[in-house]
Amino acid sequence: DMFARDATRDQMEDVAGALHGALGDRSTLLAGMLPSLNKIIPPTQRGSSSGSGDHDDGRISDECIDLEASMQFLFRMLLGALSEHRRVSFFLDDLQFADPASLRLISSMLSNTTERSRGRVFFACCYRDDDIHEGGAFATW
Repeated sequence: DMFARDATRDQMEDVAGALHGALGDRSTLLAGMLPSLNKIIPPTQRGSSSGSGDHDDGRISDECIDLEASMQFLFRMLLGALSEHRRVSFFLDDLQFADPASLRLISSMLSNTTERSRGRVFFACCYRDDDIHEGGAFATW
């Protein structure tokens, strides 16, 4: 929301173009998880799917080999596109309650930054050390 609120028109168009170029019709998938993305790439600017294994709404079909890896890729592409134009900060709280897939997504974003986004992305990850359960996902993260 902050990017959409503070960015200039040119920055919004640049990021929308970069995201559309990197994600194509898959931007619909991310917009489903991040509704504020609609402020950057309005649904009217998204193309329709080509029909090659995709539904018309941009969702990846059941034939997708690894949906989790696809989501990690999409989030990294989003992070890369945003960080080219602005510094990006993520504040993640209560990680002790995160599920394994969310922790893998965070790990992917932390370990796979692009050369262009290094120094432009900041992560603050917080957890309560008195609320970590033995055998829980965060205990082994």
